[in-house]
Amino acid sequence: MIEIKPRERSRILKCLKVGVVPTQGIHYLQVGRSDEVSAIIEDLKLLNEGVNCFRVFIGNYGSGKTFLLSLAKEIAHQKNLCVCRADLAPEKRLYSTSGHARTLYAELIRQLSNKLKPQGDGLQSLVEKILTKSSISELEEKFKNLNNNSLGFDFYNVLITYKKALINGDIFKQNSALRWMKGEYSTKLEAYKDIQVRNIISDNNFYDALKVISEITKIAGFDGLLIHIDEMVNLLRISHTQTRKNNYEMVLKIINDVMQSNLENFGIYLSGTPEFLTDTRRGLYSYEALKSRLEENSFLTTNQFD
Repeated sequence: MIEIKPRERSRILKCLKVGVVPTQGIHYLQVGRSDEVSAIIEDLKLLNEGVNCFRVFIGNYGSGKTFLLSLAKEIAHQKNLCVCRADLAPEKRLYSTSGHARTLYAELIRQLSNKLKPQGDGLQSLVEKILTKSSISELEEKFKNLNNNSLGFDFYNVLITYKKALINGDIFKQNSALRWMKGEYSTKLEAYKDIQVRNIISDNNFYDALKVISEITKIAGFDGLLIHIDEMVNLLRISHTQTRKNNYEMVLKIINDVMQSNLENFGIYLSGTPEFLTDTRRGLYSYEALKSRLEENSFLTTNQFD
């Protein structure tokens, strides 16, 4: 018999009463999903070993997609991985010129979690774990690989600013550096005024910022980063054809990058309804390059997440 701590049992039951997925203790509820769980465990094993992963979870409403993503998060924590998660919405998209992609990034980072911070909001403790244990010269050596990314130099400068602020007890600079890494600056002028950095995380570079965050998790002693983006069906609902296409082009860019780049320990999980995937007029299959990558191989029989 499995024993559940009273506090954890109470939390699980409260969530179930209102029909939401518990944020912890998911493994106690997992029944009849052995194939899906095995696939998740294999993905996370590869992440631990330095291999990237990409997977799309497809299922109707109420079929258990969010449950599986929550279970994946719990397993990832057990395997020493960090997790960022967010739901797409009209104001949170993969492509935007109005700040919506930056808003998605900010939500992903707000939800950054690991085994020490399972509820999220883990960026500050993760960064300060690195900064407090090393001198500035040691940090320069640790951060040298960040420059392989287009935003790496800016992250490096912000992290060094953060370190100096910790030494000097400058709370304003500490908060400003953290605010920058969370994608909360909307103008370069304001960021430069506060911490003398000329660039900011924006709609155009938020994905590059996530890759830098992945590298930072490894410097902090974790085995990599898994990103969950749920409610992808919101892309299907974008009425403007070109805007929808731009978002699908971003999906394609992410797939290609995860599969082909020299980045390591970086995983992406997306989830949506069957229409989001297979609708040939508005779904992912409406974009031929995505259809060719995601369409089932007719010569194989595979299990689906549904």
